[in-house]
Amino acid sequence: MDFTYSADQSDLAALCRDVFESEYPPEPALAEETHSAKLHAALAQAGILGLAFEESVGGSGGSLFDLGIAFREAGRAPAPTTFAGTVFAGLLVDRLGSAEQRASFLAPLCAGERLATVAFAEPSTDGDPSLLRTAATRAGDGWTLTGVKDFVPDASSADTIVVAAVADTGLAFFLVPAHAPGVSIVRRQTFGHDRQDEITLDGVSVPADAHLAGASLDAYLACRDAMVALQCMEMLGGAERVLEMSAEYVRTRHQFGRPIGSFQAVQHHIADMAIEVAAGAAAAHRALWLVAGGRPARAEVAIAKTWLSRAFVAVTLHAHQVHGGMGYVREAPLHLFSQRAKTLELQLGTRRAHLEAIAGTLW
Repeated sequence: MDFTYSADQSDLAALCRDVFESEYPPEPALAEETHSAKLHAALAQAGILGLAFEESVGGSGGSLFDLGIAFREAGRAPAPTTFAGTVFAGLLVDRLGSAEQRASFLAPLCAGERLATVAFAEPSTDGDPSLLRTAATRAGDGWTLTGVKDFVPDASSADTIVVAAVADTGLAFFLVPAHAPGVSIVRRQTFGHDRQDEITLDGVSVPADAHLAGASLDAYLACRDAMVALQCMEMLGGAERVLEMSAEYVRTRHQFGRPIGSFQAVQHHIADMAIEVAAGAAAAHRALWLVAGGRPARAEVAIAKTWLSRAFVAVTLHAHQVHGGMGYVREAPLHLFSQRAKTLELQLGTRRAHLEAIAGTLW
């Protein structure tokens, strides 16, 4: 299958790359930064935040595949994690919310005036919706939420948290102000130095219109598949950038009077990296194409996530090898990609969970 970009898609990729490179270059000084107000404003100005949303709610009227192109370029940056979290929250509201909720939530999001995130995971759930324990109980005209959410990206930076809970109707989602009474946020220490928070909901009261009434398990899983496909494009972009950095380094770094890229052992590393990236590109684009077209894609999404979550890590490890000592100093940007690779490896389902999903489609 030919995934060559059209002229319009190539122009979109060039626009996204220009925004990310000009507003958020991968400098080591930014390693601990999970949000850039300057970049977020530029993404909104360029219409990138609203790529997958209709113009009627303030979006750009593009497609999910267009958004995937943006995520691929975000991976090359690597972009602050608030970009992905805000988009995921937007996708959930767009697919599960009412017309009024979509309009009130998505318009400021697309304009860069709202940061959001999704709180789904809980201790010991491994992403399994059947194991959720956060409870939503009716209280008058509204709801009361009680429970603990773990590894929530950038909760302290968000204005709104889309919280998954178990209600009398089954799986439910609620729009919760990040600093509402009863919400407690504690930062987790992570290998990737990204912002992952634990949230305690202690009798948090929300009004009736905070409930996304279109929520169901199938609707959530479809939206999660879309987000995983986008995440795969982000991992692909990061792996491609690491390969480019490594190829350039072995061309210009000399040892024993010759470029180190002339040594066979180094060439093997570069070749292995190129194979990982090429296979990942095919898997990621196929998964995104199927999801964007509304086609069944559970197995293809799981295959892409399984491959790229491992391949991105493998590519960074090869890169550290060919960079030698320069690959381990924080004055160089390579560690930013290594950290991001480990973070994305575990988000939205571990490799084991996605392998089990693939197995489940075989019989």
